Amino acid sequence: MSDESSDPSIIENSKSETESAPPRIRIQLLCSDISQAGKRGKPTGEIPVDAIGVGHYEDVIPVNAERALDQAISGKLAGGSDEGLIITEFTERQIITGEVAHPFFLPDPRRPGRLIAIAGMGYPRKFSVPELSFLVRQLCWSLGYLGRKHLATVLIGAGHGNLDVEDAVDAWLRGLSIAIEETSRTGRHLEALTFFELHQDRLNEIHRALHKYAKELRGMEVVIRPIPKVGSCGPEPPPSAPLEIEPGYVTAEMTKRAFRFGALGPGATTQFQASQVDPELIFQANDKLIDAPSNKDQWEGGETLHKLLFPAALWGHLPLAAPLVMNCDPRAARLAWEMLAEPLDPHTPGIPTSQQDRFLGLARGLTRQLRVQSESPISSRETGDTLKVLIVADPARDRPLGAARKEGEEVARLFKEYIKSRAAQNPRNPAQLKVLLGEEADRLAVIRELQCGSYDVFHFSGHCAYDPHKPTASGMVFSDGQMLTPGEISQLRRVPSYVFANGCYSGLVPNSQRQLCAKLTPSLAAAFLRGGVGNLVCAAWQVNSEAGLLFATTLYHNLLGLDGPPQPMHVAMRRARVAVWNGQKGLQSWGAYQHYGNPYFRFFRASS
Repeated sequence: MSDESSDPSIIENSKSETESAPPRIRIQLLCSDISQAGKRGKPTGEIPVDAIGVGHYEDVIPVNAERALDQAISGKLAGGSDEGLIITEFTERQIITGEVAHPFFLPDPRRPGRLIAIAGMGYPRKFSVPELSFLVRQLCWSLGYLGRKHLATVLIGAGHGNLDVEDAVDAWLRGLSIAIEETSRTGRHLEALTFFELHQDRLNEIHRALHKYAKELRGMEVVIRPIPKVGSCGPEPPPSAPLEIEPGYVTAEMTKRAFRFGALGPGATTQFQASQVDPELIFQANDKLIDAPSNKDQWEGGETLHKLLFPAALWGHLPLAAPLVMNCDPRAARLAWEMLAEPLDPHTPGIPTSQQDRFLGLARGLTRQLRVQSESPISSRETGDTLKVLIVADPARDRPLGAARKEGEEVARLFKEYIKSRAAQNPRNPAQLKVLLGEEADRLAVIRELQCGSYDVFHFSGHCAYDPHKPTASGMVFSDGQMLTPGEISQLRRVPSYVFANGCYSGLVPNSQRQLCAKLTPSLAAAFLRGGVGNLVCAAWQVNSEAGLLFATTLYHNLLGLDGPPQPMHVAMRRARVAVWNGQKGLQSWGAYQHYGNPYFRFFRASS
């Protein structure tokens, strides 16, 4: 008889003498980071780790454990570099979708035969105990069916503010028992499970919950290993510098009677439901905010809308110093989220006290994400060592815009400045630039460039128009009323990673152009995102031409690193909005600029 047979940590369910021995699962807890899984020998006896699993929410870029694992495996592929994160890139391309209980597998580049398992958790606001139990069942069944014996993971579903530890452990054991029962018939099932946890108190809590709920299982023998002493866990791995501060995510959707929210901070997902405020009142406050004639009116209007929309407890689950990602359905995206102002509370430490820092778009690198699926068979081009740039400005000869041409020339100058500054450091051309101004920029020429050039960046400065009765006929305006629409974008074999449509919607002449355009812009953005564009910057309403030029030049200064290190999108967008806010023509313009996509998107890898 093995030593394990006399181990008091073995929890064995009753069976008759004629019944065959139930399948056994060994469970171990380690005080370490998931990125270290498989590096510490064989923590559960003779079975090596041959699968590593983490959870993944839909429309959420990898954070926390998933990001740590991403850095570990991607560093191996990139020769030790933290850039080019494979799980993140798979997420951006919608190869990994995060649909609840749908696992995604890829080989671990650090060890042949070991699998990385990304377990889909669905949307944060809709994830609870039943979803977790089903997720574990599908994940563990799949691994067992593929012949894997030892899964190393974190306690998926138990992030702070999400399920408590007991509920998560209960869901894990129930899902695991069903999966093992189903796969044991084939002789292939998981035999070992190791949970990685960084905090000793939570480690103890998980251990107690395992003992409590394992007793309730039937048809499976559970061996719960004692927690190793702190000294035997070994020193924690040296912390690597994070690529970015982990963002706070807010999901927002509009029902007929209310706005509903979910908040996701570092390791936390919390469900909220807004009070039953009439959505019509919300949109009235939003329209008044967009048209606010003074700084004071903007402050008051932004704070009013913030208080109407958000549950009071929501902000306690979001990091104050981190960028904010608004994941919206199309109706919720009509709101001017960038212009909402956090209520001022001087008695609460850490709350911004200056009026400027109360606006979400100025205090945070606010990014939007729309719940749309790409219709393009090939997503955005990977950024390589050379950045390929197409600039199109003032393309409508019958509707000339001197400010648009000036913007195109200035943006081109900044890219040339970058090429010149990098020439001594990079023997290869760091950027390839194509500029089409005025009559050179006819629609067919632009389409040919986008088809054949495989561009990373497409900057457009000119007129844009939107037809609410025929959305497919909306887009960027060329001569004689011709347009470059999302339909043409969707036909490209490769679309740019980044598109900046800096155009005023002058084809619309409503009483309040800003209000109407704010309602229509999410639809136009969704169309381009469906076409496969990874990151879209656009002006939600008509902006002052001087403010538009200032925004564009500030944005590119930061993305190209002309005034310091190259910055990710959330930093560049915030700095550009602040520059417009501080400018003489910025009052009605700074809040118009929106970014849809990845807050961490960069033109260049840090090592390039």
